[in-house]
Amino acid sequence: MIRRWVGALVLVGCGASAPPVATSPTPVVGVAASVVRCEAPEGEDYQPFVDERCLEGAAGAAAEALDRALHAETLGRDPREAFTDDGVQVFGRSSAASSYDVTLDVAAAAARIVALGEIGGGGPMEDDGDYQSGYRSVEVRIEGDEAHVTAVHMDLFGSGEDATTNGVEADLRREGDAWRVARLRQWPLEWITVDEGETYDEAHWTERDRAVARARVALGQAPTAEARRALVEALFAALRGGEVLDALQPSLDAEPNIDDLAALARVHALAGRLEEARAAYARSTDAATPIQTLATYMRRNWCRFPRDREPVEDSEGDEDYDRSDDHCDFEVLADLPADGEVRGVGVVRVISGPESMQSVHLLTFANDYWNRGAVLSEGPFEGNQTDGVTRIAMSEPELVDLDGAAPPELRMRYERDSIDDGDETRDAGFLLCTFASSDLCGFVPTRITREADGRTTTEYAVTFTAGRVSVRRQRGAASPAVREGAFTVTELLTPR
Repeated sequence: MIRRWVGALVLVGCGASAPPVATSPTPVVGVAASVVRCEAPEGEDYQPFVDERCLEGAAGAAAEALDRALHAETLGRDPREAFTDDGVQVFGRSSAASSYDVTLDVAAAAARIVALGEIGGGGPMEDDGDYQSGYRSVEVRIEGDEAHVTAVHMDLFGSGEDATTNGVEADLRREGDAWRVARLRQWPLEWITVDEGETYDEAHWTERDRAVARARVALGQAPTAEARRALVEALFAALRGGEVLDALQPSLDAEPNIDDLAALARVHALAGRLEEARAAYARSTDAATPIQTLATYMRRNWCRFPRDREPVEDSEGDEDYDRSDDHCDFEVLADLPADGEVRGVGVVRVISGPESMQSVHLLTFANDYWNRGAVLSEGPFEGNQTDGVTRIAMSEPELVDLDGAAPPELRMRYERDSIDDGDETRDAGFLLCTFASSDLCGFVPTRITREADGRTTTEYAVTFTAGRVSVRRQRGAASPAVREGAFTVTELLTPR
């Protein structure tokens, strides 16, 4: 309930405590003012949103008008009818104004929603009951036909296991019988799913700014296209989109790949430049555009955090989620573009865990995505290793036609040391992989040296002619692990 006293300020409170203190609007002299504060209950009586009964009258109408605008934005719909004609939206990192703020008029803000939906591969969401929005806490100050709202606004998806909360501060004007938003500032507070999440507090942004600084240093030390992409990613993560175009420009001036053009599309989308975003996105999805590098995929999707980097802590000193599976280092051993259904082939070494376990993996780029394939090797690791691979080196990657049919096969040189119950073996030769029907890979040695019972060496001549691989022993004893003769690549690699 709202009570108005002429020339006085009336506070009506509901809930456990008031929302964060906001910047007060300029008072309207001679007009009655009232403030309503509501907060959703915590603890055993937890509810996601404030009790609607706490918001009544003009305060409730103003809060509902703002919620409709935020609701439409989350669903990817045009929110302009909720704004005044001269309305402004500000997107920031926190409640405090900064040089990282993005300020848009209502037309550009509406274009931003459309653009982000399109380049994200989607569009307006259906309001099918799997999405709810409302206030965790809200303060509404009414002065005549003007309102000032400060709130924590929550979006719930699915059964509530996926949630985002944002800080919002808005000025509204009453136009006729309806409240409309004249100025809206919003900033992220928290994102939570079942098993992970992030808290966007001061510590978070400090770490993101440090990541930008590290990326700039790395780019200065090695000014490569990949180092530039890492800087662009760090800037986006730090909500410093205004700096992205300068960082991206040298890549755009050279031969931009899918990610460079997607970043350009995102820069335009965030600034509300719809047609520019569409044009960049169309170029990024063109079949002639170079594909994503394997290093970019690994950095974004596999080894998202270096092993020596501690998880970011929230304001209470707790890890915001378990990142152990994402803490690893990697080395790209091969990243080869291809034509056809398989547009790229890669080999990567991953180092993970407290024992620095190494593993080598095959990946293929198909259907616009890098797909993880066979584990080519496991080992070495730090510790008391008594069996397995103790060293593996790979070089000279190439895609070649070994069987007379598309797609081409992967061929690399390798050297490998291994141990079996104390017996050491060293072999070297070719790694071969074929992608005709399914990924098949195998090591074809040209030399095997065993240290057990005195050193013994077996050598093979491996040749590639007329669509067949020929393996002939030249000296030493036969190895049961090596097939001798002439085979197609598929025949040679298919397990017996």
